[in-house]
Amino acid sequence: MTTEKKTTNNLLKGKEYCEKLKDKLPKQLYKLMLIIFISIFALTIFVSNFNSASILVYAMLASFAVVKFLKKYNSFFDTTSDIKLLIFLSLFCFLVKFLWIYYMRMEPKVDYATFYYSAVGLSKSWLYPNRYIALFPHIFGYSTFLSLFFKFLGESVFLATLLNVILSVVSGILIYKIVRNIISVTAAVCAYVLWIICPSQTIYNSLVLSDPLYTTFILAFVYFVVVIAKKEKSLKWTQMLFYGAWAALILQCINVNRPIAMVLIIAMLIWVFVLRFKELFRRAFLVKWLSFFAVMLVVYFSLGGLWNLYFTSRIGEAPASAPGYNIHVGFNVNSSGTWNAEDSELLFSYSDQEGTTAEWAQKQMLNEAKKRITSSEIDFTKLFKDKLSFFLGKDSVCVGYCSDIIKEKEYMSMICDAFYYCMILLSLCGAYKMLKTSHRSPVFILPLYVIGVTCAQMLVEVAPRYHYSVIPFLIMISQFYLFKKRNYGTKTEEV
Repeated sequence: MTTEKKTTNNLLKGKEYCEKLKDKLPKQLYKLMLIIFISIFALTIFVSNFNSASILVYAMLASFAVVKFLKKYNSFFDTTSDIKLLIFLSLFCFLVKFLWIYYMRMEPKVDYATFYYSAVGLSKSWLYPNRYIALFPHIFGYSTFLSLFFKFLGESVFLATLLNVILSVVSGILIYKIVRNIISVTAAVCAYVLWIICPSQTIYNSLVLSDPLYTTFILAFVYFVVVIAKKEKSLKWTQMLFYGAWAALILQCINVNRPIAMVLIIAMLIWVFVLRFKELFRRAFLVKWLSFFAVMLVVYFSLGGLWNLYFTSRIGEAPASAPGYNIHVGFNVNSSGTWNAEDSELLFSYSDQEGTTAEWAQKQMLNEAKKRITSSEIDFTKLFKDKLSFFLGKDSVCVGYCSDIIKEKEYMSMICDAFYYCMILLSLCGAYKMLKTSHRSPVFILPLYVIGVTCAQMLVEVAPRYHYSVIPFLIMISQFYLFKKRNYGTKTEEV
């Protein structure tokens, strides 16, 4: 009897421990996640070098002004039609962005010229042999998108920038819809307005670049997740199969333009299977999400294979699958993980050899990267600190890219950095407020994406422009501080 009682007690204790684990684990993990998010930007502020110490002061003053204004007019937009607000904001967004590209026209240079002339070539001929595109396959995605418009509407640089404006409006609408569903109408209006007045985003529209396109797809995916989460209880597992296929399509659209779709896949896996750990013990929940991920992953990789076949038929050789060059550059201490002529010459010394392929050249660079990483000559702490500073430290690099058309460079740089740091400060406060949010809410996709893309950039070549897609996430996270959070899952309007 004594042994049986001990066994029974141990089983009861084990069951009690499991129940506590189900409750405590998600809470502790999403607190840890938000602490990491806050730490990344706190560290960014600490390690970044400013042209002027006044930038932080201006950012703090701007943050204070935004808070005071919104507290005064907090309920104004609640009395206005949701659709009217969205239409008005979209027209306003188009006007602001269009006026910029109309008066500030920039001829494509360097990477932007690569995108433009690749699109021109693809619009004229089915077969467009190009080793550079085969080495860096993401160029093909955006160039193909652009070539469709060039084929029927002409090869104007202005057309490419006009498409940037249209994509900016679509991104604004998606930001509005996401924030509208997770917070409130007023918060959605504020987020859209901040997107409209974001100076760096407006300036980038003068360039021929893929960032507006893949950022739009990223926001579309986040909105898609929000919609699924709101309908989750009423959805059957067979319907989740359908949603999984659509999610895969959006993810592949992201990946062909910038290979970061895996960041969103991992973010979703963490949200569903880690932050919602307690719900895994419900059979209906588990079946639904396993069905969703199974279909999503199968369709995602299948579409990837089909895209590679299409790529090969247009470029004349298969795309390189190994990002060897980017990893090799990412661990170059002398260049702080940024582009440098030495690593570029090494890549082309492999690529230019007779009878080689893009895949082979990138694999050689991957071997070089392994040698560099294991050489014991890298101060990883300093390298990652420098890379974090380059990646997130400033938002004024767009002014340098457009130096031919911007006269007041110092003034515009200060405006860009002040706005950017205003968003960082507000998003840090918003992340702190998110600690009180239910872990079943899809809002945690927002900080998870920022953390994921930051970690990914620490492993590869880094550039300030690559944080373009982070800015709308900072804007959305900041709304948790600016507005009282609505309880997720309450009765709301249709999504």
